[in-house]
Amino acid sequence: MKTTKEGRLKLSKDERQIGNFIYKNEPEYIKISDINSAMTHRVSKHLNIGRMLEWALKERSDNYLANYASMTWLFSNIVTDEQFFMDINKACVDCVERHKEFYGIKDDIAPETDKEILDEVQGAQEAIEELKKEDANEDSK
Repeated sequence: MKTTKEGRLKLSKDERQIGNFIYKNEPEYIKISDINSAMTHRVSKHLNIGRMLEWALKERSDNYLANYASMTWLFSNIVTDEQFFMDINKACVDCVERHKEFYGIKDDIAPETDKEILDEVQGAQEAIEELKKEDANEDSK
């Protein structure tokens, strides 16, 4: 991170400091770094949490952003034991159960329909990757 002569952080127009963390809105990702640059975390905007972070940045929901960055930093730096992993996993499962619609979970989907949906999504992801490769090849010419 660049600093001024007075020791303050210099942020670019697409960066924002929230507490001890810097959020950067990149074209396909939200990037979070601690101010010491000891940890960097990128979240794809294609994921629900990526869209949520992008929304929180736009709406200036600093409390949400501070909590997200703090929890990510803690989970990345705490020395864990197996019970901790089990507790966190259960908390995540409980959160998803509380917000099924947000996560696109429908209890009434038949296994065959679920497989069709997954195959369709995988096909779309493969097509996107192929387009990115073609675009990269065009750029290199």
